Amino acid sequence: MAFSPDTALQYIDRARAHGHLAHAYIVSGLDAGGRLAFATEIARRLNGPGRDDPSSPVPPGMQVVEAQSKSRAIVIDQIRALEHIIHQRAGQGRHKIGVIVEADRMTQQATNAFLKTLEEPPADSLLLLLTGSPAQLLDTVVSRCLRLTLTSPETEAVALSETQARLIDALAAHFTKPLTPVRALGVVRTYTALLAEEKAALAEACAAEYKREVAHYDRKTDAGAWLRQREDYFEALAQARYLEARSRALGLVVTWFGDLVRRRSGHPRLAFPHYEAVITQAAGALPLDDWLRRLTCLEDLRRAYETNVNEALATELAFLGAMG
Repeated sequence: MAFSPDTALQYIDRARAHGHLAHAYIVSGLDAGGRLAFATEIARRLNGPGRDDPSSPVPPGMQVVEAQSKSRAIVIDQIRALEHIIHQRAGQGRHKIGVIVEADRMTQQATNAFLKTLEEPPADSLLLLLTGSPAQLLDTVVSRCLRLTLTSPETEAVALSETQARLIDALAAHFTKPLTPVRALGVVRTYTALLAEEKAALAEACAAEYKREVAHYDRKTDAGAWLRQREDYFEALAQARYLEARSRALGLVVTWFGDLVRRRSGHPRLAFPHYEAVITQAAGALPLDDWLRRLTCLEDLRRAYETNVNEALATELAFLGAMG
């Protein structure tokens, strides 16, 4: 059965209140950004905001493992690093929360190492395996976890961050006028500029996380090799988080075109109801087949992002096809 994120969080709250919180959950459904946001909210509910930086996107006690940027795989060294952290003592009243993003990308070695932790989880630990392809997980992993499948209510509107709102505003402005290649390139510039800002912010956040680990471990005589590994890890983590941010940004553009298709088809629901007037006017300007063709350009870009394609060129060509 699938649950909305709010319902699933209520389930987690009740399980914790009655002492029935499982040691591991497989979280599927929604998109990658939605799954990570759900895991982050669980960490905030269990451990509260950070004392040093309450606005930090990563709550205290939460460790995130993501696929390395080159291989797009989660390797055994990353799992061992996670185990090293979650086997440490938790702060009073807190949990050690390990989040594995796209857990189906664990290598065989990484999976075998992780099974030992699933079989004998440390005290006060919680493992969240996020995946869009739960069927790709080994049965031995699935059997040791509880499943949480997330879904958005049919009437739910998309909640936007400040950066995401800027992107949607740019789309809305574009669709208030006739679609031309020159104006489509303007949307490309907005899209890439916002992603560049996010990439820089993510790199800065990961560098700060690394500095905190240096401050904690550099007093230990055997920490040098460990810290060198962690430096490489955080560099890869920053890139992996950027790829997820890029996926979310493209997902918003695809959702915008989904609204155009829905409105052209006469469907009443919109993911962006605050832009209903613009969407309604724009949707009526072209036949449904044309909107579907343009949407396909963006879906092709989503698939291209999973390869070693030239990101800038692929983005420009897809946006021209969709909006020019």
